[in-house]
Amino acid sequence: MYLFSIYVDVITHDVAIATVAFDESLTNFKKEKIDIAGTMSWTAIKRNGKWLFIHGHSFQEF
Repeated sequence: MYLFSIYVDVITHDVAIATVAFDESLTNFKKEKIDIAGTMSWTAIKRNGKWLFIHGHSFQEF
């Protein structure tokens, strides 16, 4: 099991960005294992007292 830290940057009182590094193994339909690593980020806004994720993005490192 891997443990990763999620970093949250509060931009304003109602906007935040969360980022986390990832490292995972996937298996395609041919049963071939694929190892990938990268970074994921999410943008969230606070509306009516609830945080809503409005955008997500991932980047695979080469």
